[in-house]
Amino acid sequence: MADQNQPTFDMRRIADRPVSGTPARRDYLSPELDGQCLPVAVLEGGAPGPTVCVSAGLHGSEYCALETAQRLLRLDPASLRGRLIVLPLVNLAAFAGRATYVNPQDGLNPNRVFPGSAGGSSSHRIADWLTRDVYRHADCILDLHSGDVSEYVSPFSIFLHDDPRSRELARAAGLDFAIGLAPGGMSIDGAAAFGVPGVILEAGGALVREDNVVDILYGAVLRALAAAGVIDDVGGEPSPARVIRTPITSLAPHHGIWYPDNEVGAFLETDAVVGRIRDYFGHETAVIRTPKRGFLLYQLVGMPVNEGEVLCWIGET
Repeated sequence: MADQNQPTFDMRRIADRPVSGTPARRDYLSPELDGQCLPVAVLEGGAPGPTVCVSAGLHGSEYCALETAQRLLRLDPASLRGRLIVLPLVNLAAFAGRATYVNPQDGLNPNRVFPGSAGGSSSHRIADWLTRDVYRHADCILDLHSGDVSEYVSPFSIFLHDDPRSRELARAAGLDFAIGLAPGGMSIDGAAAFGVPGVILEAGGALVREDNVVDILYGAVLRALAAAGVIDDVGGEPSPARVIRTPITSLAPHHGIWYPDNEVGAFLETDAVVGRIRDYFGHETAVIRTPKRGFLLYQLVGMPVNEGEVLCWIGET
């Protein structure tokens, strides 16, 4: 449990202060946001350099992302240049409540409301604080995610398709795929509102904390930090990411029980079977096929499915 006597985090004051030259880590708490004070760790290196912010836990049940942030907290500040700001859990209510997709305090997906609003509901206020008081003072941001409770994703990064700096950061992270999306209320949209490039890094899911997936995400973060100039090159060239523009989504035509046929990352030809829906008596009621050939980037893996829910993403390179 965090010590409530820890100092209050003030990103602008920290970012404006020259790097002291003495490597150190300092722990802070955010100002109170709807009854919760968020943990923030500042790792200051021994030499001047950029300020990079890494956040995790917008969705509180994405455990591989959360564990990746915990690993970052153990970095030796002496190995850094500039500052690394780690926000290891930015939706405490969702984490404590084991919530799926949303902030339980307002029922909203917090990664669809950026840049947020100081006068809005809980998710809007968290997004506003992150955007105005944290992200805007960074040189770049990395926002960590996994699939949620009933989802599983192939390792991919998300960048804003019209921002070349965001795209280059995504490619530098070296995950299997780099997906270019239009703005849509994501964390990286909030950063972009102040001219700060950012990427979302994502892998794994389904309430499982898998060490091999955490290794993948952690490696991607280190490569992005090296590209930003915070750490030395970590060595080894990852395979170039396959760049994908706006994946195709398949929606559930009705409710039922979902049975996926493939593993994420698989390449599927046009009209390949992605999965099947059965009714509660076990009768097959729908066969879901790919509208185009491409890689299976994301899929629903939980059994319950409701009409209109996204079953999968298919991405063409």
